[in-house]
Amino acid sequence: MKEEKQDLPEYSDLTIQADDSNFDEYVEKVRLDKKNREIIINGKVRIQNIPELAFEYKVGSYPPIEWISNYLVREEDKGIGIVWDPKIRVAEFVDIVKKLVAFSEKALGIKERLREIYDISNQIHIRR
Repeated sequence: MKEEKQDLPEYSDLTIQADDSNFDEYVEKVRLDKKNREIIINGKVRIQNIPELAFEYKVGSYPPIEWISNYLVREEDKGIGIVWDPKIRVAEFVDIVKKLVAFSEKALGIKERLREIYDISNQIHIRR
C-alpha cells in the first residue's frame, strides 16, 4: 500500500551552495555554525542564511535544527564497534532543514499569538 504524503511548507530563503552530484551522497559529517547561521555537510555543501528564529525555537531546551545536525550523521563507537548510520542523503537533509525552519517560524508565530491572547484575557480579568 502506497502512503501519500502531504506537501509540507518549506522555507525558501536559504542559500544552498553545492554541486548537483553532492546531493546524492550520504551525510557523513555535519557542522552547524550558529555564528554565521550556516550548516556545512560533508565539507562540500553549505546551507546559508538560516534565520535566527531557527535557533530561537526549542523543543525542551534544544533547537530541532541543532538536533538534526548532531544526530542525523553516521557515527561509530570505536570502543565497541556499534555504528549509528541513519543513511540519509544530502538532498534529504537539506529538505529536512527547509521544513524545520518553516516549522520553527510557524511555531514561534503561534507562540506569540497565544501570548497576545493570554495578555488580553489577563487584562480583561483584571478590569472586572
